[in-house]
Amino acid sequence: MDEKTGTSASSNDITVVGGYRFDSRVDAAKARKELEYISKIKDRLDSGNAAQMQNIYIKLAERKYFTTPVGLNFMHELRAYIKALAPDAEVPYVPVAGKRAAQAKVTESPQYVMLSANYDKTKEENTEIRKRSSKMVIFMIALIVIIIGMFWIVITSDNLGYFNAEDKVLNKYSSWEEELNAREAAIRQREEELGIKP
Repeated sequence: MDEKTGTSASSNDITVVGGYRFDSRVDAAKARKELEYISKIKDRLDSGNAAQMQNIYIKLAERKYFTTPVGLNFMHELRAYIKALAPDAEVPYVPVAGKRAAQAKVTESPQYVMLSANYDKTKEENTEIRKRSSKMVIFMIALIVIIIGMFWIVITSDNLGYFNAEDKVLNKYSSWEEELNAREAAIRQREEELGIKP
């Protein structure tokens, strides 16, 4: 096994690092970098000086440099070694930032709050637009039904209203004219019988 990369020489799986199999190549690459950094730390570390080891441990913990299981395992081993050398030393536990902690930090950020507010506002606007558009569709369908109904009434009705009004008026006046002409003819005939000349 290669100590610097943490991979087995016979293994072709690039997601295995330091005895851990990672879900993605990105996580595996991050673990390889941590493993290289651990190797450098071990080369420079004085294993008999508990104070130096404690200072390095505290700095690494504060910076939260290690996030993969490979790095966190090193931090755990370093803490145990320091406690074994100096049982009275105050060594904090290994800090682990889980997904929930990272998610909480994201949800508290001003950018997230602003984006969340914009998302909520946009969602409300979209809901209003959908309501309006559904009302408009219903209104348009109602208008189309009314227009179709009007055309149906015009086509199927015997009384065509305005279109037959002129014909009705002309027919009425022509019938009056015929009636008047008939009366006038009757009056003239009667005058001739009585011998009255106009």
